[in-house]
Amino acid sequence: MRGASGQAGQRVGLQHAGRPKSPARHGSTLVNPELKAPAMDIAALQATLRQFAADRDWQPFQTPKNLAMALMVETAELAEIFQWLTPEQSQTAHLDPAVKTHIGEEIADVLVYLLQVADHTQCDVASAVADKLVKNALKYPPLRAPTTPGAALPDPAAGKPDGD
Repeated sequence: MRGASGQAGQRVGLQHAGRPKSPARHGSTLVNPELKAPAMDIAALQATLRQFAADRDWQPFQTPKNLAMALMVETAELAEIFQWLTPEQSQTAHLDPAVKTHIGEEIADVLVYLLQVADHTQCDVASAVADKLVKNALKYPPLRAPTTPGAALPDPAAGKPDGD
């Protein structure tokens, strides 16, 4: 992946490749103990990512367009892990510790870029997700009777999810 300067191997944002084993030694804002909490604080993570970029003078390169393109590259790297596996193999790939680590690294890359796109476009991720879940629930009702008392019965004429 190309970083802010266009050099191969550099990464824009919080990335795993080329990162020193002890970032604190280098004055990096990479480590934020609050991010290890069970519930991730999206705003705190976005602030850490902004500071990480500022510490490296990457802000001019972190446009929504560039971040969205980087997001697509990282998503492709995640897909590449599973590319030639059968569906069954893909369901157990995480049982190999090295593969599980690789999957986690690529998921982190995708999440980092996604949060940066949201930050740079002033999109409230929590609200957007909550709104989308409501929209999808209305658009795609359950196919089985609900197990929650008082919930509505499904409409058998409902379509299939299309990802929008």
